[in-house]
Amino acid sequence: AARKLDDGLAVLDTADDTVVGWRAALVILTAGFDEAESRRDGAAEHPADSSVVEGELVKGGTGFGVRTLVELLSTYTKPKELAYASSGNGSAQHLAGALFEQLAGVQLNHVPYKGGGPALNDVMGGQVPLFFANVASSLGHIQSGRLRPLAVTAALRCRALPEVPTMSEAGVKGHEVLEWNPVLAPAGIAAPVRDKLKAAIARAMADPEVLGRVRALGGDVFDGEPAAFLMQQSALWTRVVRQRGISRD
Repeated sequence: AARKLDDGLAVLDTADDTVVGWRAALVILTAGFDEAESRRDGAAEHPADSSVVEGELVKGGTGFGVRTLVELLSTYTKPKELAYASSGNGSAQHLAGALFEQLAGVQLNHVPYKGGGPALNDVMGGQVPLFFANVASSLGHIQSGRLRPLAVTAALRCRALPEVPTMSEAGVKGHEVLEWNPVLAPAGIAAPVRDKLKAAIARAMADPEVLGRVRALGGDVFDGEPAAFLMQQSALWTRVVRQRGISRD
C-alpha cells in the first residue's frame, strides 16, 4: 500500500510480484502431516528497504502417501504423472513449480485455479496432490494435520518448521524461491531522506514483538543489499518465464 509521509513523500510497501512482475513461492506441500533497495537509480522506484523475506513450502494433502521429497522423486518418474495446483497461470506457485521441474529434471502436470484458496482447498481435499505456498498462509493447516510439508524453498530451514528440510537438503540444488515485501520510494529521493527512512524501518523491524511475529510466520528480516537482491530476482524470473514459455493465458 502507498503511504504518504509527513514531508509529503509517498512510499510503497508492496509484495514482490508488484516489482518484478511475478511472485515467487515458498513451500512444497502435500495433504496431511502425520508427524508432529530495488532497481538502479533513475528507475520508477528507488528501494528504501526490503523489510521481510521468507521461503516457500512444497506441500501436499494428508491423503497423498508420499512423505518426503526424495520419495516423491523416486516414486513418480513418468512425465506428467504427478500434478500440482496453482492460483493461476503465471502465478507464484506456477513459477515455483516450473523452476522445480527444470532443476529436478521432472515433468509435472500444472493445474491452474482461479485463486490460491480454491487450489489449496483441493490439495487438502485430495483432488490435486501438490502445492507451493508460503509458510504464513499454510502453517495453520500444517499444524492441524491437513497438509504435509515436504521441503522449504529457502537456503536455510524455517524457524517455524525446523524439521522440514530445504530443497537443497532434499536433493534439488539451486531451487531457492523467496517471497519478500519491499518498501519503495520515488526515483531521485534525496540521500538523507532515504537514509532516515531506512533507519526507521530497521528500528521497527528490530522491535522484539515485530520480529517475533515475523519469524513465527516463517519469515525473517532482510539484511542484504536491496537493489542487488531485487535485480537478481527480476533476472531469475525473467529467465524462468522465457525458458519455460510461461504466459498468463
